[in-house]
Amino acid sequence: STASGFAMMGPCDDDNIQTDDDCTVFCKDLANGMKWSGTMKGPSTKITECNCTFQASAADIRNGLPSENEYTCTRETPKEPPVSITEDCEQRDISDWPDCRAECSALAAGRGHAARFDGGRGNISACYCTYGYNRENSFTCNREPTPPPPIPQPQTRSVKCSESGISDQDTCFAFCTEYQRTAQYVGTANGLLKCRCRLGEGGPVNFECDGDQDSYLRSG
Repeated sequence: STASGFAMMGPCDDDNIQTDDDCTVFCKDLANGMKWSGTMKGPSTKITECNCTFQASAADIRNGLPSENEYTCTRETPKEPPVSITEDCEQRDISDWPDCRAECSALAAGRGHAARFDGGRGNISACYCTYGYNRENSFTCNREPTPPPPIPQPQTRSVKCSESGISDQDTCFAFCTEYQRTAQYVGTANGLLKCRCRLGEGGPVNFECDGDQDSYLRSG
């Protein structure tokens, strides 16, 4: 028989509809050759609503049947309790910011998520992640940062940057980064004045050297 002139509504489970594909197959069979369109709500593997509209044939319409027909089913999805995970970062091989961000994305599995970290980008001390459709789930891990390597300290009181291969902003940043410090460059249009390496952003100065311009400005 031709499925025309109907409006059906009920639980999706009664028609064994759980996924987008289930909805598509069911509506296609129900259309029985009619033109149809469908919409789904909720996750593709566990939809909460399947809605299909069907266009009756011209012959059915001439016989007085409705031109628009509809099928709708719904499902109440039980809310899962929020997940809260606290671990040692080493259990998931998390040691830097890219690791933290990748783990958060994997936990979200296509849902919304936000990540942040403590410590240095390449040597974090903690990773924090919230994820889920409403970011109701959380993941936290902690680790002892790897101690940064010591910077070789020249024996002279006045340290010239050139002795450490530092001549400009780029070499200043490269030198401090090599020893996992935060660089602070001080200079003018004439060149380098000082290069400082700090233990973290705004931390204590762990290394400082003078550029050639420093002595020039003092004498002038």
